Amino acid sequence: MMRSRVFILLITLSTSFLIVVAAIYVSNTYGNSSEVEEGVGLLPIPPPATGHKQSTPHGSDSYLVWEDSLVDTGSGAQLLDKYNIVGLDLQTKKTLLVTEAACDQHNPQVSGSLVVWGTIQAPCSSGNEDIVGKDLRTGKMYDIATGPNRQAYPTVAGKTVAWIENSATTTRLLMKDLDTNEVLEIRSFPVLSNPPFPPTIYAPQLTDEYLIWAEFGRSESDSGSLSVQLQLYDRRTGTMKPVAQYQIRDTSRPEYAIDRSKIVWYNDTLSVLHIIDLSTGEDVTLNSQDPQSLFLHNDMIICSADQEGGSFDINGIDLKEPKLRGQFMPLVVGEGNQVGATIAGKWLVWANEGGPDDGHISAKPVVQVFATATAR
Repeated sequence: MMRSRVFILLITLSTSFLIVVAAIYVSNTYGNSSEVEEGVGLLPIPPPATGHKQSTPHGSDSYLVWEDSLVDTGSGAQLLDKYNIVGLDLQTKKTLLVTEAACDQHNPQVSGSLVVWGTIQAPCSSGNEDIVGKDLRTGKMYDIATGPNRQAYPTVAGKTVAWIENSATTTRLLMKDLDTNEVLEIRSFPVLSNPPFPPTIYAPQLTDEYLIWAEFGRSESDSGSLSVQLQLYDRRTGTMKPVAQYQIRDTSRPEYAIDRSKIVWYNDTLSVLHIIDLSTGEDVTLNSQDPQSLFLHNDMIICSADQEGGSFDINGIDLKEPKLRGQFMPLVVGEGNQVGATIAGKWLVWANEGGPDDGHISAKPVVQVFATATAR
């Protein structure tokens, strides 16, 4: 009887020790959950007004911005002034109406206190899209790219903005310094009516040091795929070089992200995720299944991932933790789709499609979602 009691006591002590070790690891790695609640707290994102929905969040260390749009009721009415831009000051927790200008205002991108977005000029049916911006701290407005051509896909870092300009004759990738108003042409292709067609310039992403974008077109060898080339422009040296060349399905679009000296991109024909460190030349590959809306911030890779049943949840990898490196962890799971994740200050922010939070932007502390995922 004594031996049995001693044996049970040893098992109990061993189990308690393992629980304590696990708790210490999670606390040291991501912070104590109670400290998370007290130190970070909840982000007071206001719910959308009746008949509206929130989508496409984007964040900086100081601000969160998103689209606020009218819900299409299926009546057949054309909503030409459907989208506005709303923001949240992460320090004061005050909501800001960035713009409610006539016609659509969409695709907000923010760096520091500077937010840029695409705006359709009146008449709203014209489809004439320009790029404008606003300093949320001072209220100063910027006409960044205007005129008869279509300006799209704005991206911002500091006081520099890049975008794609489409005219009847050319497609150009441009970059502008808002302090000097100097505009630099990074890339240009003619618009042709007959093959061979030039590649499509797609979705530039800007950092303080680099500009990255994709160029893709129909693969000559395979009618069911697209040939993609990731291009990188070094802002310090003024030089451009290809980062990767690969194939994707013709129903897909290139998935990639950049932050500081790291690039992450996905080859969907091989189901392989590449992580490139520009400072060392290291290229790490991970097996992954169709990550959507890749986002990279402070060595954390965030994406939407297709789950069983066809819904999307938010997954993530923390590259700073060797024990976790190479493991996508479920960060946000729930009914419906969780999409378009970004990081704003200390919060992970995403949009909900379907489920009980349909049409709402949600947020949780980054340390909390990683700690919870580690404990699963």
